Amino acid sequence: MTKTCVICGAEFKARGSKKTCGPECARERERKRKQTPECKEYRRKYNRKRQQTPDYKERQRKYNRKYRQTPEYKECQRKYQQTPEYKEYMRKHKQTPEYKEYMRKYRQTPEYKDHDRKRKQTPGRKDYLRKYRQTPEHKEYKRKWKYERQASEVVAELFSKIATLNEKAEACPT
Repeated sequence: MTKTCVICGAEFKARGSKKTCGPECARERERKRKQTPECKEYRRKYNRKRQQTPDYKERQRKYNRKYRQTPEYKECQRKYQQTPEYKEYMRKHKQTPEYKEYMRKYRQTPEYKDHDRKRKQTPGRKDYLRKYRQTPEHKEYKRKWKYERQASEVVAELFSKIATLNEKAEACPT
């Protein structure tokens, strides 16, 4: 029995319910079928349901733990964290009340306290910090921080003087 391919229109000898003439057309037909809205919606629901299972979550956690230890991931993450977009996002994100509340609660947990204790006991940490504090970047950061702090103190002092002057001016009848 001969049929016409639904993709390219060529005649071919059909076996069973084949609709395409060869593997290339079959791949193209499958690709087109996956682009239909019905198929996309079905896959979305199926994947959502599958991703909620405990087995899937545990497998994914295990994979992520292992993957995050690879040098490729660490290098990619380091590069991403140096981008201005990421730094701006984190600066804004850390100012949100939700984040501050979350961190306040998190720092009270035993896991955090244990992790922090271990981090502080890491061998070589003090040497690393000593070396880091000698770098020009750290010195520049420290210098800027010192001037910004002094400037903020001066501004606060000026505002307090202005406030007292305003109070005195209001108290004096003219």
